Amino acid sequence: MDKTAVAEQPQASGPGGPLGESARAGGSTPTAPDANGKSRRGRRRPPGPIGWAAFLAASWTWCIGMFLPVLMIRDYGVWGWFVFAVPNVLGAAAMGWVLRTADDSRAMQQTHLAACRWFSLVTLTFHFYFIVGPAARVLGPAVIPAAFGATLLMAFVYRLRERRMTVLAGAVLGVSVLAMFGLLALRGTPQLPPPGKERIELLWLAPVTIFGFLLGPYLDLTFHRARQSTSRAGGRTAFGLGFGVFFLLMIVFTAAYSPPLIQSLAEGISLQRADESLAWVLMVHVALQTAFTVAAHAAELGTEPSFSRWRGVIVALAIGLIAALLCLFQWQFPAYRRLTTAEMIYRAFMAFYGLIFPGYAWLFIVPRWVRGVGRVPGPPPSRGQIIYFTAVMILAAPLYWMGFIEGRMVWLVPGLLLVMLSRFLLPKPPVPSTNP
Repeated sequence: MDKTAVAEQPQASGPGGPLGESARAGGSTPTAPDANGKSRRGRRRPPGPIGWAAFLAASWTWCIGMFLPVLMIRDYGVWGWFVFAVPNVLGAAAMGWVLRTADDSRAMQQTHLAACRWFSLVTLTFHFYFIVGPAARVLGPAVIPAAFGATLLMAFVYRLRERRMTVLAGAVLGVSVLAMFGLLALRGTPQLPPPGKERIELLWLAPVTIFGFLLGPYLDLTFHRARQSTSRAGGRTAFGLGFGVFFLLMIVFTAAYSPPLIQSLAEGISLQRADESLAWVLMVHVALQTAFTVAAHAAELGTEPSFSRWRGVIVALAIGLIAALLCLFQWQFPAYRRLTTAEMIYRAFMAFYGLIFPGYAWLFIVPRWVRGVGRVPGPPPSRGQIIYFTAVMILAAPLYWMGFIEGRMVWLVPGLLLVMLSRFLLPKPPVPSTNP
């Protein structure tokens, strides 16, 4: 393992300064007695695995988990939900086992820090567009001030203090569970609609979802935050409980509210006009979950020493400008083939999580097997390797476009094969020296 990279990794700060290894691993930190001579250890005790499980579930319940299952159920029925849910839950939870120690997570994050930053930047842009685009169209324009107001509030409360992070995440999940009960009270047990497309297409789509959800999480800075703050056993508990229970409950909720959203998409009217009470219930869920994810990723970017306040302002303005331009394009050209332009842009964003980010992880993060040595983690990619990676993505992108935008899912197969085979043309990493 690269000890230098680990040493250079900036450490998270809590109310009392930099956290030691015991605090990041879920242990307690020494505390001075207060004026009455009583220890304040209890108030400063770092969150445990259950708190981090709530954090992981809330940070991963975003505009993919809250909306993509709706499209999958509309197109392929309940089997579409399973093709989305199973690799998502298993792939995200597996990170708690694959990264055995907090040091493994820190080394990986430091080695691929630039890619992790891009993951967060694209995720922030995706959410800005989602709120002012598809969410406003389906739930009504009131979701825009609701989401932005909640984001500002959470960013103020969050402040990268671990206890606040996990308590806030638990509160967000609790509100979403109440929203789910509210949905059941308003609509009863949901009846999923019949599939709109041939289910045979899932055979071509499933490998892409497996590829994306198994590899994409390793570029998520919020996942690394949780893994670096837990012990080996605590990390497994947090990731297993967070995705196997809490997050799974959230995407079951998405399946439950998919019928009215599918109807709203088909009719081209907002849910607020059809069922105002239900629209407000879902608006609260979407606004809070979006706000937490945005606050979490923005805070992680803000911890980087090179990410100054002014740079953060410039990035926020750039993200807002991109989202505004996409919305302007959506209003000028409302449809493309059989898709609304809003859904087309949404699907285009999914290329980052189904192609680009997992493709990077496949080429540069997944360790290589070297005879006589074993697994060797990849070093940071060189400039030539980045050019090679870019060329592979450019070649694969039209094949993914044919599948996701043009609706010819079989084209996804050669696109994924191209990415998979491209790994074997990369030079193997140098064998580490065994000399002292």
